[in-house]
Amino acid sequence: MITPGWPTKDQPYSSPFIVRQYSSLKNHDIDVDLFHFQGNQNPINYIKAWMQIKKILRNTNYDIIHAQWGHSALLTLSSKIPLIITYRGMDLEGIVKENGKYSFMGKLLIFLSKITSKYAQEIIVVSKSLGDKLSRKDYHIIPSGIDLCSFTPTDKLTARKTLNLTFDKKIILFAASPNNARKRYSLAKQAVSILEKQIDCELIVCSDVPHEKVATFMNASDCLILTSLHEGSPNVIKEALACNLPIVSVPVGDVVVRKQQLTHFQICNPEPNELAKAIKLVLSNKSKNNSRDTILDLDENILTQKLIQIYRKIVLENQIIK
Repeated sequence: MITPGWPTKDQPYSSPFIVRQYSSLKNHDIDVDLFHFQGNQNPINYIKAWMQIKKILRNTNYDIIHAQWGHSALLTLSSKIPLIITYRGMDLEGIVKENGKYSFMGKLLIFLSKITSKYAQEIIVVSKSLGDKLSRKDYHIIPSGIDLCSFTPTDKLTARKTLNLTFDKKIILFAASPNNARKRYSLAKQAVSILEKQIDCELIVCSDVPHEKVATFMNASDCLILTSLHEGSPNVIKEALACNLPIVSVPVGDVVVRKQQLTHFQICNPEPNELAKAIKLVLSNKSKNNSRDTILDLDENILTQKLIQIYRKIVLENQIIK
């Protein structure tokens, strides 16, 4: 498995969904070696990683190469080993600069990621919205799995006490880094500023914390707000659903698919007043929220079985060809 996303000393909470998939494959007795590299939009880093990969593949026999994100597959194109690519978001959506515009490097990333799709034996996307961006339509949709044991509804007051949060206000959760331009924190802040004039509420940020602590933030909150410019299949939405946390989101990734008929889930245009109205609407909903029931099929073990089926299909086809 080749991935540019993995926990490091500087970013210890990076890409928990990759860690879960890797660990789940191991737990299902799949022999997986992991190669992590950091491209950082630097061609030299890719050349160094390519040389390392070339040496590894020369000295080890593998049945499959699984590249996480389309651009990481560039490192394997000289290999004859069957290739699977999982497209996760920015590889087909691009990179957002601080000014909110898409960067040239991001456009190059999209171009290269689309090229690698032509060399993959199997393609996985985390949402149909990403698959629609590829010329190939023989893709599998496998979203990132959810840790349903960690992300489960718990007592709100206990969660707030744990986090030293107020008991007197409605809490709206922004579960991303405010410094990530793609997440558009300023838009969430504007929306809540409008809402603060109408009800007693507060916007809090959950970022750069152990993943299991995110669940505590969710259970302490009254609503999740997602204002991203783009997403593949936002895990934070699925995790909020698992915690029965009401959601207000802009229409990105597979958010519309996740909403279904849920009344504690509002999707609206990325405009502060509309977001404020949507938050007020879900906060006023007094009916029971059972959104967790809609994502039980996203259990990591279930999705791992689907991935293993693809692995077995490739191995079998390769044996027949030989």
